[in-house]
Amino acid sequence: MWITAPIRGCGLNPVFAGKGNIRQEIYIDRPTTEQCRAVFDALHARREEFEAAYGRRLEWDPLEGRKACRIFEPAEGDVENEAEHEEYIEFFIDAGERFRKAISAVNGASL
Repeated sequence: MWITAPIRGCGLNPVFAGKGNIRQEIYIDRPTTEQCRAVFDALHARREEFEAAYGRRLEWDPLEGRKACRIFEPAEGDVENEAEHEEYIEFFIDAGERFRKAISAVNGASL
């Protein structure tokens, strides 16, 4: 699912990644590899500040060999476990709000 992020060409995506994993991510998908990497690198240069505003450690994945990049918080979860869906929704909402706060803290909307 693509939810527009405050950074042009990026989505704040809730993901059921399979194998018992979910994640909330900033998916950087601009027209070129260079544009994607420029956004990723600009955020990564302010990683400490970004993660402090987010409130937790994040995974930084440049997706080597692909155009896009992503920054994400992983968690355990399985789409087939319906008893946990409310918990997953809470995770996705909380993480999405944290990402918006972190983007604002580093003025990421200007990227």
